[in-house]
Amino acid sequence: MRRFIYGCFALLLFTAIALADERPNKEGDPPPGLEPPPPPWEGTCPFDPPGCPVPDPGDGGEPPGGGGSCGPEGVYPLYAPSAGDPVNLAAGVEAYRPADDLVVYNPYGPRVVWRRHYYSSLAILGQSSPGLPRGWVHTYDITLQRAGNNPNTWNLTLVYPYGAAEPLQAELNAQGQPTGMLTPPSGSPYFVRGVPSATPYVWQSVTITWRDQTQWTFVPVDGYVYVLSAITNRVGRSITFTWDAQRRLLQVTEAGSGMVLLSLTYNAQNLLANVTDAYGRQVSYGYSMPANLSVLCLTWVSQVVAAGTPNPPNRYSYGYVAYATDKPLLSSITVPSPTGIGIATSTLQYRNGRVVARVDANGNRTEYQYDLAAQQTTVVVKNSLGNEVYKWTQKYSASRRNTGTIDAGGNHVTIEYNDPANPGRPTRIVERDGKQTTYTYDAYGNVLTVTNPRGITTTYTYDYTAFPLGRLVRVQEGNMPPTTYTYYEPSGLVQSVTSPKPGSVNGETVTTSYTYDALGNVLTVTAPGNNATPVMVTTYNYTQDGSYTQPAKVGQPLTVTDSLGNVTRYRYDARGNRVQVTDANGNTTDFSYNIADQLVLVQYPATGQQGSGRARTQNVYLYPGGPLRQVLEYDESGTQIRQVSYTYGAEGHLVQRTGSTEVVSYVYDATYRVVQVRDGKGNATSFSYNQRGDLVQITYPGGDSVQFAYDAAGRVVQRRDGRGIVTNYVYNDPEGLLTGIEYPAYPALNVSFTYDSEGRRASMTDAVGVTTYSYDHVGNPLSVSVTYAGLPTRVITYSYHADGSRATMSTPAGTYSYTYDGAGRLVGLNALGWSASWTYAPNGWLLTQTLNGASTTYEYNARGFLTRLTNRDVGGNVLSDFQNLRYDGVGNRTQMTVSFPATPSLGGVTNFSYDTKNQLLQEQSTRVGGYTFHFAYDPAQNPTQFKGQSRTYNVNNQLIGAGFGYDGNGNPVLYKGVNLSFDPENRMTAYGNILTAGYNGDGLRAWKQTASGRRYYLYDGEELVCELDAAGNAVAGVVFGANGLLVYGTTGYQFDPQGNAVHLMDADGLVLAHLAYDAWGQRMSGNNPTPYGYKAQWGYYTDGETGVLLLTHRYLDPATGRFLTRDPIGFEGGVNLYAYTRNRPVMLRDSRGTFAWVPAICAA
Repeated sequence: MRRFIYGCFALLLFTAIALADERPNKEGDPPPGLEPPPPPWEGTCPFDPPGCPVPDPGDGGEPPGGGGSCGPEGVYPLYAPSAGDPVNLAAGVEAYRPADDLVVYNPYGPRVVWRRHYYSSLAILGQSSPGLPRGWVHTYDITLQRAGNNPNTWNLTLVYPYGAAEPLQAELNAQGQPTGMLTPPSGSPYFVRGVPSATPYVWQSVTITWRDQTQWTFVPVDGYVYVLSAITNRVGRSITFTWDAQRRLLQVTEAGSGMVLLSLTYNAQNLLANVTDAYGRQVSYGYSMPANLSVLCLTWVSQVVAAGTPNPPNRYSYGYVAYATDKPLLSSITVPSPTGIGIATSTLQYRNGRVVARVDANGNRTEYQYDLAAQQTTVVVKNSLGNEVYKWTQKYSASRRNTGTIDAGGNHVTIEYNDPANPGRPTRIVERDGKQTTYTYDAYGNVLTVTNPRGITTTYTYDYTAFPLGRLVRVQEGNMPPTTYTYYEPSGLVQSVTSPKPGSVNGETVTTSYTYDALGNVLTVTAPGNNATPVMVTTYNYTQDGSYTQPAKVGQPLTVTDSLGNVTRYRYDARGNRVQVTDANGNTTDFSYNIADQLVLVQYPATGQQGSGRARTQNVYLYPGGPLRQVLEYDESGTQIRQVSYTYGAEGHLVQRTGSTEVVSYVYDATYRVVQVRDGKGNATSFSYNQRGDLVQITYPGGDSVQFAYDAAGRVVQRRDGRGIVTNYVYNDPEGLLTGIEYPAYPALNVSFTYDSEGRRASMTDAVGVTTYSYDHVGNPLSVSVTYAGLPTRVITYSYHADGSRATMSTPAGTYSYTYDGAGRLVGLNALGWSASWTYAPNGWLLTQTLNGASTTYEYNARGFLTRLTNRDVGGNVLSDFQNLRYDGVGNRTQMTVSFPATPSLGGVTNFSYDTKNQLLQEQSTRVGGYTFHFAYDPAQNPTQFKGQSRTYNVNNQLIGAGFGYDGNGNPVLYKGVNLSFDPENRMTAYGNILTAGYNGDGLRAWKQTASGRRYYLYDGEELVCELDAAGNAVAGVVFGANGLLVYGTTGYQFDPQGNAVHLMDADGLVLAHLAYDAWGQRMSGNNPTPYGYKAQWGYYTDGETGVLLLTHRYLDPATGRFLTRDPIGFEGGVNLYAYTRNRPVMLRDSRGTFAWVPAICAA
């Protein structure tokens, strides 16, 4: 709810590009990858069935270390693999962890992850994993070693690949013989059991069991060293390891089937030459002897290629400098340049064996300044010109634990470790503003309590009877009812989760339960039901789909059946990638992948509209495993119709997106924060940061700017906008939540918030009145009470079914009752004297909607595009029939044929055409006497031709000319010759002397005043639900259902395929009006006395007095096809801050005035 309070603060979301994690690791602690996976209730199941709390059975075979990454979509930067790398700031060690070389799908158990790391500390010591050169390790190189090389001890030391070690103390009986138990350091998240051999002081095998029940089993290679022989997941499925006499890894095998998942070969110098997986994929390794060194070093690693490919291209190349004698320090990392031309190289500089600087491929320099006496390291980032742009300091303890940070403003984060039984786990974290969170643990490092700054303690309870490390059986936050868990033994798979019942405040509960197959795949999820059924069961079948059968495989359900028996079907390739999905209607989509498992092709179900083939999307990558370079779209005739291209900088940062899309380019600073965004015309918006990394100014192309100030915690405390208006933000809350918004120049507009003991909003006091809130035990609202100034309090209340779906809503206008089918889809709604119902296809597509007997039917092609929409009155007579809806290959509607039996002039054929950016170029229709509208756009998506009129725009993409003028925030204070007024949050408060308006603290319009009087508005979330008159009496209720708007006041609605109102009717089904609108919202025929017309189905609210439409948070002018003001969520909604639906009004909607999207086929 608060996102719109900040207005352009949302730009922080767009520009917040974080630095790589450079926190120190404690020597002796496992690296991040060795921390056990998330507890079972936080994991995922195949295809993420709702609420499923079970880990993917493919996990458990992961070696320690980091993983890969992916980038977001939209206008956000996309990242390719970078040449950069992390540095351990406590030790000054170069800890280079590239992306996994190979991840191998195991159909029957833990997957294999081939991962290698480089540590400069190991290179200095001359150490490595066997088969790799100095400094390099692979993450299966985990060993147990006899403690202190003492030949007469049962004690062992667990040694991690990077050299950290943990002692394991053998428990002896009275005769001095081992009991089989070995004790790890206090607080370790694992336990150890061994089987003594007949040879004194030699174990036959030793098994380490982790908190997620993954087991590492070790066997001796001699009396002193034990190697990893198996990794076993919680359901007993194992991968086994084969080593040679030199302790080089030779094979990883699936234990049950004997399938060789990974094979390793070595060259004549006994160094790793190739790794090859079970699917014929291979990565090769090359070595040479750099200058000033007389030892071989790893100098290149190939891309993933088919086994046997000669001269495979490089994915990585490495350079080294010598430290002392033959100690190779990694000094350069080279990757294929994400620019597509040549290579990109980052370099490292050392002093006395410590990394002191890193220079990336763009010449940006990160310096590391070590203060050993103070136990802290300062990180300074400079651009290629040597200018300092960012600075912070890492603190650490003598044992190299992370003890906090200091930002460039001198503000500290402090981390304390005060539990002797868990010396490596923080017990108190004090943030920069002094707010603290405390933690306690059990003997195995399980969190027992977390106390937040509000003083609320969340308690975690464990059962140790079935599993020594404990099963989490209860979680309780403060005085809230607990959530409890039961498990299957001995696997520890979650059997049930019992949590507070939605809508309840008296301790009632609901339970979700799970069953599994022998591989740990979910077989059934039994979830709480609704009015239609006490429970909803989703079933997964892994072995049979009709005549097709296969052995059960990890994460490969062949069918998923919902509680009504509707079946979705899936197929997979040998590597476990999903290659086919057939929905419950029988529509099939196919997927293809490259050798690196990147999606390269999507083939859609055939519709026959553009040809006899299938439309498809093709992704083009720089190389397998590399960055996405192009997205190509083909229609069903095989013709390429769209192309989007991505251009990257040398560090893999997106610098430009071009082609069949909204063109945008980015400029970055040395920390890869966005400092400039350019639209398709080159108009630049700039972002400035302080040395702490806070965004301090946004400057728009025309020079208008917004400035921000921050407190010690990094929260915005002041905004000075382009008009010079100051807004202050107050955080007088124990957890630092926003408690006040103050406008010194407009104190009557101040907003304040209070919160309950759980940190949920309890009240909001704003310029229009007071709103209070109450909640159930899972956070669902139970009541919202609104007291507008001078009016009686009006209350909206809610109740819920057991599955959390809404059962009732009571408003001043009346009560709403909701019913659902067994799959959780809304099928019935009774409200305000109206009754609505819906039916669905097996795949969930909406088929019919009925309102007080008047009906609408929907038909679709195989891709889910609407092909026919028919509206009928209560007698079954056709009111309007929109048929022969046709589309291009990317889903733009190109034609529809319309018939209106009662009003033939509203019938006819409408054709739409588009440019390659999907912008509407022409709307030509024979309806309402016939019309043709033409449109043209500049490179920034401004409509320069709009229905035959020429338009001009300034560098801010604002419509200019006679009768237009803008303030420093981009608001049109003069619009078509009319004076407009705006409040400090850029919300329109006056449209000449025609309309005035006020808004609540969430930015929703609370009232409007016109010549007809004043109307007040109540909301269900952000959806209008009730209008009140000047005395506070309900004068119009608003009903939304499964597919949008149904009723306003005494008027019911039916719609066209765009969502425009076409028929108005009363509760008895009497048709009151027939309407027609063009694509942009001009009413072409009929009179509409209600505020819902253009895209009324999606909640667009027309102010008839002004002709502009309120889309929740912004006003749209259908006569210009533009929003009046900048997007309150900034560039998150697109680069042109005034553009509406990216000029795709036929297909896209923007109900909130922030972000355009395609309406769902079924919004149940």
